[in-house]
Amino acid sequence: MAVFRRYSHSISVSEIKIMKLSYLILLFFCFSAYAHDSSNSYLTLNLQEQQIKGSIEVAVLDIENRIGLDRNLDQKITWAEIRTQQKTISDYVLSQFSIQSCQLTFNDLLINNHNNEAYLYLKFTTDCPANTPFLKVDYDLFFQQDSLHRGFLTINKNQQQTSYLFSPRQRHFEISFKENPFINQFINYFQQGVWHIWIGFDHILFLLNLLLPAVFLYRNSFKKSFKDILIIVTAFTLAHSITLILATTKILSFSSQWIEFSIALSILLVAINNLFSFFIKQRWILAFGFGLLHGFGFASVLLALDFNNLVTSLVAFNIGVEAGQLAIVSCFFPIIYVLRHTLFYRVIIFYGGSIASIVIALFWMSERIVK
Repeated sequence: MAVFRRYSHSISVSEIKIMKLSYLILLFFCFSAYAHDSSNSYLTLNLQEQQIKGSIEVAVLDIENRIGLDRNLDQKITWAEIRTQQKTISDYVLSQFSIQSCQLTFNDLLINNHNNEAYLYLKFTTDCPANTPFLKVDYDLFFQQDSLHRGFLTINKNQQQTSYLFSPRQRHFEISFKENPFINQFINYFQQGVWHIWIGFDHILFLLNLLLPAVFLYRNSFKKSFKDILIIVTAFTLAHSITLILATTKILSFSSQWIEFSIALSILLVAINNLFSFFIKQRWILAFGFGLLHGFGFASVLLALDFNNLVTSLVAFNIGVEAGQLAIVSCFFPIIYVLRHTLFYRVIIFYGGSIASIVIALFWMSERIVK
């Protein structure tokens, strides 16, 4: 335990016993933790002709998990298997969303690709008039099976394009074309940015591990502890904002599997750093360097957007992420500062939290490398 003495006095035998017990408890629960894996669908409505026409793209694997496509159980989904179940697929998908009270009529089923993943592309028509001043859309696809699923809605009307994002918390939109649609779009993506950081357990775990040493280093100075955390959060924010922009504008792109693995690796390294004190006062370097990777992870939500509506959505989403991040830090920092002198903080929060983070990160790395 000598490696911990850099932070404070040596650890007693009773503390070691408590640590062992806390580690067993943490290890029991840590494998139930999860990070977000993207499951997206893309609904497009065109209001530029006499009637509303549309399409929806859903991942083949999502449909397989819901209704089953691999009929011969050979772990391969062929086009023949998809075509023979075309009616089942279209009936299921079209029953999971509604547009006004209009009748949806299936037209065609094709194969498309998003981020190197196979998607089913369903085209449909409606009996809705295209000149409607008001549009109500409800969406419930996959939410019961996957709380992390997101549905992208793109509406094309009068050569203008606006986007909305469905989630388990936001399954309904009432869109008035007499109002400014970009304000509604901004609010929607701001909310999604806040929610994305709150359910992004891997992003939160990385950030909190960076913050843990602040009250150990400056345990008698609130000002210095706050300044240390402010520098780290600023470095992380700046870094992931840079790569969020680069990724969503498709200037840079990397394999999502590689990014998710690297994010788990970043958690492992900062947690190890907490225990062995390699970069303590220079943690902002870790925050910035690994923050670049986390920006690519944030971008997964926005990569489906077209450039016409990208700026509004990107700005709103990024502000939402920062607001959600600020809320987490604002709650976490006062708690650890108040508890900084206690056995609970040293044993459970700092040592136990760092070791549990290492185990969780190793579990995620092993899971993501075999995907």
